[in-house]
Amino acid sequence: MAISTDFKRSAYLQERDDIVIPLVTLSHPDLSNPIRVAYNHDNIVSRGETYIGTYFGINLPIDDPETAPRANLEIDNVDQAIVRAVRGITSPVSVTIEVIRTTAPDFLEVSYEGLEMKNVSYDAKTVTGDLTYESFLEEPYPQARFDPARFPGAF
Repeated sequence: MAISTDFKRSAYLQERDDIVIPLVTLSHPDLSNPIRVAYNHDNIVSRGETYIGTYFGINLPIDDPETAPRANLEIDNVDQAIVRAVRGITSPVSVTIEVIRTTAPDFLEVSYEGLEMKNVSYDAKTVTGDLTYESFLEEPYPQARFDPARFPGAF
């Protein structure tokens, strides 16, 4: 996804009027409504959806060629609805991370879709989980076996 010229221009200014805000959406078939949070003190409305203003942290994966990349998401447990929602879920939760600017909250600067949150745990303060992409390393390659029955012209 290309970053807008306005975003780049704003990022290099010493003083700026707009603020960059990351948004996280957690969705799952078992949830009646997706959980939407914004890294902000106040709630944010973007594209007609309200994101709850709270602290969250995303710990990026380490650069290790021996292991699959794995990030970690930690959300402050400001609303017990988050814990109630994830408590009964046994399969991975879909996660979308988006970045907006306060001067243009309906325009997505960056969007990361297709993440899954696994190993969800929670306590009185935080809800945490591991973020992963679907692993293509475990898929068989090539998909088909080259044998005389399937590819007679190759033999």
